[in-house]
Amino acid sequence: MVRRGVQVDRDAILAIDHDRHAALDTALASGHCLVLDAGDGIAGFVVTVPKAFFGRDFVELLMVDRARRRTGLGRCLLQAAVRSASTSRVFTSTNRSNAPMRALLDGEGWSLSGELCGLDEGDPELVYFIDA
Repeated sequence: MVRRGVQVDRDAILAIDHDRHAALDTALASGHCLVLDAGDGIAGFVVTVPKAFFGRDFVELLMVDRARRRTGLGRCLLQAAVRSASTSRVFTSTNRSNAPMRALLDGEGWSLSGELCGLDEGDPELVYFIDA
């Protein structure tokens, strides 16, 4: 079940992504984090920031617990993010090297918007969008 993340989910979220404490605390406090509650714990989460990308919602981060990847949970989270969007078009980005995320976006019908160079040397950021 996908639901809005709350403060008591913090430790489970940080167990999935322990590198972004401050950003995840902000996402939880602002209500911009959705979690996938698998019944036996949090299996993944998605952070969507309303109107953060040229006035459009932006899927900033999507993470699934390493042991549960490739089971459709990322797809479920991405779909929930789009359904809960506050704008009619939603954007996200990923590094060119992130083949699993690129495959997920392609499989869900997201369109490539463009490429940004200079953020991660040698690994351009690919920007995608979808109409919600």
